[in-house]
Amino acid sequence: IVEEAKQSADFIGNVEFISDNNMEALKYGNIILISTPDDIIESVADDISKSDDLQGKYFFHVSGSRPSTILEKVKKRGAFIGSIHPLQALPSFVEGAENLKTAYF
Repeated sequence: IVEEAKQSADFIGNVEFISDNNMEALKYGNIILISTPDDIIESVADDISKSDDLQGKYFFHVSGSRPSTILEKVKKRGAFIGSIHPLQALPSFVEGAENLKTAYF
């Protein structure tokens, strides 16, 4: 997964931090996008909710089939939650970036 993240970062550019350590990643941003497979979103959020550094941060997941309430544990720790899901397939970095320009969320 980290290798895919590195490829994405190279495509996007200006990425400061890549890790598969969720707790470490929390130090680097106030807007956190959980883009894991749908069946582990809630467990990732549960792990993140153990942090003392969630107050005022924004957490979103990208699942079209799961409600934002699966992030409830981080919300209880002072974070804001939501879901963002493009109504668009993203088959590759290049095609995905192009398709997102006209996608609805």
